[in-house]
Amino acid sequence: MEGLGPFEPRPRIGIALSGGADSVCLTLLAHDWATARGGDLHAFLVDHRLRADSTAEAALVAERMASRGVPVTVLPWQHGPVGSRIQERARQARYALLEEAVAGWGGLHLLLGHHADDQAETVAMRRARGSGGVGLSGMAAIVERPQLRLLRPLLAWPKRSLIDWLRRAGIAWVEDPSNADPRFARALLRARGAAAGLAPDPAVRQERAAVAAAFLARHAEPDPTRRLQFPRSAFRALPVEIGCHLLGTILAALAERPYPPRARALARLQAVLAGTEAGAATLGGCMVRFGPRWIRLRPERELPLPWQPPVPLAPAPFAAAAELAPG
Repeated sequence: MEGLGPFEPRPRIGIALSGGADSVCLTLLAHDWATARGGDLHAFLVDHRLRADSTAEAALVAERMASRGVPVTVLPWQHGPVGSRIQERARQARYALLEEAVAGWGGLHLLLGHHADDQAETVAMRRARGSGGVGLSGMAAIVERPQLRLLRPLLAWPKRSLIDWLRRAGIAWVEDPSNADPRFARALLRARGAAAGLAPDPAVRQERAAVAAAFLARHAEPDPTRRLQFPRSAFRALPVEIGCHLLGTILAALAERPYPPRARALARLQAVLAGTEAGAATLGGCMVRFGPRWIRLRPERELPLPWQPPVPLAPAPFAAAAELAPG
């Protein structure tokens, strides 16, 4: 947790609990960490209702955690028949339910139990899809979301070390049969051992993120209503790969999406914006307008603001009043 801060003096931590070895280990370790700092920890368990025994299994996991002093809220996924893209749709629903629940509880941090084996599989799958650069950097340890931060403290530890810790402590966990179902790409990859020895190279993401952050700090003019603009000349001066990373970061943030658009789509938009023609485009749920001097971005649809200003944002009247004040 040391490198994932900052945290509040008394951290308020949410945990994504599945009942598997990795999430059970993370939950108990994080509970000790939060308790030692006078903080609060709450586990949230999504019942996907894709298996007949999932609800009973969720209740068993919640009971086990409660016996160790960890409060658990079970979040049922309400859905109709799910016949295609099962894991993708379940993942999207899981993240949406978890983020809403943790934010509603008042938590600023959601811990995820991804470990080194998951990281290696992610790198292998992205390599097979032809990803490069940031894609081969693997999963990020910190992801800033509109309402909270996603944190992955276990990325450096292989699953066997987590299981060994649980066995030594005499702690039980449950196995999800879908993790070994060859219909799913990750399970097939795991069975073949195709991810063995693969490791991410986070340096690419770190370098591009640092340059993009410096660009935004120097050139971006944000608006409280989810609009942002920056000089087109400054954007043209960026290397292509940095421009693509910058656009992906902005589009995902403005549209409140967990991932940026695909690399090819970002490359096409970057090429247009690095040119001289004026116009408009849509990508990743955002509208992008560009003229001779400025590039302006906003969400395609109105989204609720993640915060409410304590006073109306009306600088002109305040400025006028200051000018009229004596002295």
